[in-house]
This record gives sequence, structure tokens and C-alpha cells, in this order.
Amino acid sequence: RLLESFEHRGHLCLAFEPLHMNMKEVANKFGKGVGISLEGVRMYARQMFVALRLLAKLGIVHADVKLHNMLCDEGCQTLKLCD
Repeated sequence: RLLESFEHRGHLCLAFEPLHMNMKEVANKFGKGVGISLEGVRMYARQMFVALRLLAKLGIVHADVKLHNMLCDEGCQTLKLCD
């Protein structure tokens, strides 16, 4: 959720809701040695595909998709693409 926007030194800055951890941290915490469960992968993949489909529809290219730019809420149920 977008909380506010402002300009800083000619750059548009967007402030979003704080999220709990990135996917790298989730994988390290919950998938240590075995990986994330298949159901978890499905849940995150669906959300990621929705985000990427919306970006494509808007003509936006995300040039830095990686685990550190996929953020989860505190319950690790909601995935959001950032950066």
C-alpha cells in the first residue's frame, strides 16, 4: 500500500507499507536444508505472476527481479514485488 510520495533531488520517491522480510530471508528461515514447501512455492508463484502480468499490462519492465526484491508480510502469506 502506498503511504506517500515525494521528490528528492529530482527523483520521485514512493513510501510503501513496511513488510516483514524478503524471500531470501523466508527461504533461510523456513526452508533451511529442504527448501520451501511445494504449496508455499505455488502460493508465492501465483502472486508473483499476478504482479508481473500487471507490470506487463502497464508497459513497465522490472529490471531487478530477485529474492531480495520480493517482500512478505508478517504472516508470510502475501508476497509483494518491490524496488
